[in-house]
Amino acid sequence: MNNSCLGAASVPPTDSGKPSGYFPDTQWTTLLKPLAKRSATEIETLDRLFRIYRPAIVGFIRPRVRDPQLAEDLAHDYIHRLLKSDDLLRMDRSKGRFRSFLIVSIKHFLANHYEASATLKRGGGVVHVPVEEHVDEISEDPKDHDIFMQEWVNAINSEVMERLRGEWAAVGKSHELEDYEPFIWEKKGTESRADLARKHGLTANAVNVRVSRLRDRFKALLREVVAQTVREGEVDEEIRMLTARILSPENEKRR
Repeated sequence: MNNSCLGAASVPPTDSGKPSGYFPDTQWTTLLKPLAKRSATEIETLDRLFRIYRPAIVGFIRPRVRDPQLAEDLAHDYIHRLLKSDDLLRMDRSKGRFRSFLIVSIKHFLANHYEASATLKRGGGVVHVPVEEHVDEISEDPKDHDIFMQEWVNAINSEVMERLRGEWAAVGKSHELEDYEPFIWEKKGTESRADLARKHGLTANAVNVRVSRLRDRFKALLREVVAQTVREGEVDEEIRMLTARILSPENEKRR
């Protein structure tokens, strides 16, 4: 496999000098703002952020509860709690990326869930264990991080492809995208470029142009999505990490 198909994306800058769709440190500013002081736009921004993270959160919870529907329900409750409380104020930017906070926070949330369930079984009332009481007591398990990272890679790739498919569907080209998708990550697809040219009534050069533009658009959308989830100076590093994991032998089997 040639890993050069998706190099660093070059996205046209806006008038502000930032790539289109870029959310510099706005995300962190919003995350660290008290609930009562968030504007409607900031609330919408956080909703969008957690929509991207949700599949990874569900995937991280699922093996711990061994019940797919319960995992969905717990993920919903967890996200709702974060968005409707000031728990996010307890994050420390100096301790790592937002997902590092999520990993520990989810484990705290599950501990609360299990404690509440055990208390109910004993006949008592629901007990809540405040997250802030255990922030310094629970260290991040490297295995947990790797599990969450795999779910995160899948979630980002799915989000980008969903946006890409939506764009092609909007112009009535969904059927064509299915033929070109394999070329996003590979030099060769399930059909040769010559076969695609004949199939769609195009020249071989026109197919090459479409593949090139598809890759460029994928890279631009990847940058947009990633820029909503990490700090400004971490975007390129995050993209390199995501690309390396997507191109890994383990992920290759899933594609």
